[in-house]
Amino acid sequence: MTQVIEFIVPSGTGGRADKVLAEAFPETSRSLIKRSIETGKTFLKNGCKLEPKSKLIPGELLIVDLSRPPVRVLTPYERKLDVFYEDRDLIVLNKPPGMVVHPGDGTNEQTLVHALLHHCPDELCPVGAPDRPGIVHRLDKETSGVMVVAKKESSYHGLVEQFSNREVIKIFCILSISQCDEASNCSVFPSSMHSRSKRADCTCTKGIAFRSLTARIKASVILSGMSKE
Repeated sequence: MTQVIEFIVPSGTGGRADKVLAEAFPETSRSLIKRSIETGKTFLKNGCKLEPKSKLIPGELLIVDLSRPPVRVLTPYERKLDVFYEDRDLIVLNKPPGMVVHPGDGTNEQTLVHALLHHCPDELCPVGAPDRPGIVHRLDKETSGVMVVAKKESSYHGLVEQFSNREVIKIFCILSISQCDEASNCSVFPSSMHSRSKRADCTCTKGIAFRSLTARIKASVILSGMSKE
């Protein structure tokens, strides 16, 4: 929604302003609704200011502005993408190594987001940071792997919830391309775990032992064409 409208609290409803509006506009994120109330863009028509926790009663008239803040224009970048699956709600693809997922300090205009804007113009979900339309997770620049990107706001929030609840299974494959002494072993294990990013820093020692890094990460060492997990 990009215009200011008048909204009458429906009969049979009431309660907190943010919850009433979230139910009335399910395609709009709760964070955007809350921000609109807190900044005074959404208020009672009689001029009274609202807070997200303000109690509304049926029949009250509100002025609602859920327009999104302006964002810088991103130029689509033509590049063939390795798409595994795509429908009107989301797109699943393989991010190649060497490609940054989204714009940021020091990046150019050849990120995955720029390529997606060319692949599916006007279809990416606008939710996310201003320069990250539809992006619900990311991979490091030099890491290749499967990514899922949202096209609709409902898909975005559903995917974010699944990642937040750790319902998404992530499998990381570690490839060893160096020579190993036949008499030695090679172990793969987490040397440390970042408290915020939950990223496993892996170290290799002599020996061959295959074990799970965490409950959510599985490692593979491939040697001489053989793979064990």
